[in-house]
Amino acid sequence: MFSVKIATFNAENPFARFQFKRNVKIEKVIQDGWNINSVYFSIFNEKEKSITGETIKALDADVTALQEVENLDTLRKFRTDYLGGRKSYPYTLVVDGNDPRRIDVAVMSRYPLGNVQTHADVWSTELNSYLFSRDCLVVDIQLPGNNPITLFVNHLKSMLDKDDAGNGRRNTRHKREVQSQAAFDPGCVLPHIKV
Repeated sequence: MFSVKIATFNAENPFARFQFKRNVKIEKVIQDGWNINSVYFSIFNEKEKSITGETIKALDADVTALQEVENLDTLRKFRTDYLGGRKSYPYTLVVDGNDPRRIDVAVMSRYPLGNVQTHADVWSTELNSYLFSRDCLVVDIQLPGNNPITLFVNHLKSMLDKDDAGNGRRNTRHKREVQSQAAFDPGCVLPHIKV
């Protein structure tokens, strides 16, 4: 029987981290453009990037779903510098989502990627916002023997509420529930895996 090891990992921005506690207007960051050397971002040091790389290598997963990845170039640079290059994960994917801080979901795979579907533009009238605050990336992984699996890569609404820190979990529960229920596409051909 064939087996595949799948992992999920919050990379927490491999090269830059938005400075959440600064009094920065996110609209200004979007208007001025995202700059890794901008004062809005703190640059991770070599030790932090190395620890993240060692952790992902230790997982030794055939497919790794990632959250909080800036963009495809960053993911590929991280793969080259900290994971042993393209041979470690020949197939990579990042699709820009909705988070203005540029923290997106991604996939690294030892197996080819097939169909890809983004849900970044799905609007929720119930929430009066985009359904997914980042994205729900749906990717077919082409396993040997013509046995694809469908992977749902998600980073649901944070449980933090900056306006009511003591009740963040409760205040954000409804949005997380709506996102969770919508993440599964009933038309999907099984098997599927949500991470």
